Amino acid sequence: MRTLAKIVADARFNLALITCILLLHILGLSFHWYLYLPWFDSFHHFLGGLWAASAYLYLGSRYPSLVARPGSLLGTVIGAIAFTAL
Repeated sequence: MRTLAKIVADARFNLALITCILLLHILGLSFHWYLYLPWFDSFHHFLGGLWAASAYLYLGSRYPSLVARPGSLLGTVIGAIAFTAL
């Protein structure tokens, strides 16, 4: 049985999540959901934060030396993306 951390740190999960975000964003722009549904933007920020966290877990499991070092460029970039998603 796979744990939740292993599922979230999987490349297929990351790809499915970013595809879902893109599809929902295109639909939201097409049908003006950002205007008519006030919670839609907050939902996207949540999904973006979830994607940033799962990308960090995935890259940390695949390339631990790139992420684990204090002040690493990859960790800083993912942190900036996660902060932007807030």
